[in-house]
Amino acid sequence: MALEDWIGLDQRLLLLLNGSNSLFFDHLMNGITSTVAWIPVAVVLFYVLVKNNSMREVGLIVLFLALSIFCLLYTSPSPRD
Repeated sequence: MALEDWIGLDQRLLLLLNGSNSLFFDHLMNGITSTVAWIPVAVVLFYVLVKNNSMREVGLIVLFLALSIFCLLYTSPSPRD
């Protein structure tokens, strides 16, 4: 499939889920895109990270993750721009 086909499929799927005027899909999309909904996933991933690695490796991963987040926030345009 060409890239244009994938983009068209993605747009049709998005309109199917978001443009259906269905209360079920509206609440489902609000739940999926909510930040709070993803906190348990992050906690479970962090638990698996700690359980399966040494503390040195966990520290390095957390350090680089924090550095990546800082760089993303630092380089993002501010809302005032």
